[in-house]
Amino acid sequence: MAVVAGYALIGIGFLAYLAVTDVWSLMIVQGFIGLSTAFYQPAYDVIYTHFVGNGRRATTRWALWESANYFSLAVGAVIGGGIVQYLGFTTLFIVMAGLSWLAAIFLYIHLKSLIFE
Repeated sequence: MAVVAGYALIGIGFLAYLAVTDVWSLMIVQGFIGLSTAFYQPAYDVIYTHFVGNGRRATTRWALWESANYFSLAVGAVIGGGIVQYLGFTTLFIVMAGLSWLAAIFLYIHLKSLIFE
């Protein structure tokens, strides 16, 4: 459940942005989010690899996943920019925390039934 914990911790990190008052506190929050990402990312890759399988199709599936990941980062940046422009950074950080926690809940529900060989 490292993936679930990682997403939950990232949500906490997004809310921690609300307490940033100087460069040092920003670096601490960034470090916390970085560590949280390092906590969940390898576990997520293991789970994804389990479903992708081996062989030539695995390469295609990984390529599609990585493409979708970078595309969503680009779209998310545009949406995030719009949220900041019209609603402010506070709203953005709350939305990001909420999305991280929703992802954690979704993954908890769906991953608890998995059995890895």
